[in-house]
Amino acid sequence: MNIEPDKHWFRPFGYLIICLFLLLIWAGISEGCRKNDSLPGAGMVSTGGSSVDKKGSGNSDSGDGPGAGIDGKGDGSGGKSAAQSGTVKVAANTNAPPTAESNSSSMAAQSSANTNGTAQTVKLQAIESLTSPRQQSASNDLPPADYNSNSAGRKGFYGIASHSKGRVLFIIDTSGSMAGPSGEFPGKSRIDVLKMELKKYIFGGQKLTPASYKRGGSFVIAAFNSSTTFFPDNGSCRNSNHSDMKKTEEFIDSLQANGGTMMRDAWQRSFELIKKQKIDTVFFLTDGEAGDGFSSKWLLDELKEISHTKPVVHCIRLGGRKNKDMEMIAKKRNGKFIALP
Repeated sequence: MNIEPDKHWFRPFGYLIICLFLLLIWAGISEGCRKNDSLPGAGMVSTGGSSVDKKGSGNSDSGDGPGAGIDGKGDGSGGKSAAQSGTVKVAANTNAPPTAESNSSSMAAQSSANTNGTAQTVKLQAIESLTSPRQQSASNDLPPADYNSNSAGRKGFYGIASHSKGRVLFIIDTSGSMAGPSGEFPGKSRIDVLKMELKKYIFGGQKLTPASYKRGGSFVIAAFNSSTTFFPDNGSCRNSNHSDMKKTEEFIDSLQANGGTMMRDAWQRSFELIKKQKIDTVFFLTDGEAGDGFSSKWLLDELKEISHTKPVVHCIRLGGRKNKDMEMIAKKRNGKFIALP
């Protein structure tokens, strides 16, 4: 019997080659899909508040730019925290259709961006509440200056800044009414506040410091009630003199409120001192009415007699009541008048 050879012996090899070819094609397609899936998509947002290519900070007021969008467009939400999210630059692969996986990634990233933005907004608000100055109440009970520290509060003497060349006379009321409560500082008397104002003006604070001796100039204090006491007894004190300043501190601390209000006597005894010491600035303070015939007309007439010195006269009225005499004196002598509670 003759057996003919199989004419289709090559078919198995052909099938194998075809399978290998199809396998290669499938592998190529799979690799391409994997690369497409790994491209930086719409949801890749930097949690630090800027975009992937470092160009995406949003507008802090308009809210442009948080997050996840196509071709780098944010969805605009986030308000003030928009700057924390920024815009995102998407890889330029417009041929690859969006897949379910990439859409899911985008949604997750957008949710993360919004969450991060909200959290950072809370942090910003907390920081702002700590760093921004607190608004003070407009209540009159709040003092305009802090005298618990050594730093000066309001400038000058009771808020009146002096442009003096350095020769100052304080004519101050220490009568019994000065023991009354201060309308500015609860718990303090008017004489207490007067002492603090004198120290602030002369020392630059509530205590003597090395800087106190560098302020320059000179001064005299005339404290009046039923009589007038001058400090120093003769001449004037100089800020640069350590002994003068120590004695000044002791004198201010010793001031007490008692007696009457003899303004005319205080001024009468001050005229000669104004001429000799060439006083250029006078601070005149009282909380009451004169008990010895003092008037603005009398004082202004007397000051004309020493017109060569032409001292500026500032007037401070305590107790919240205006005083026409003091207003007139300040006006005629190029000074300032203030009425305080």
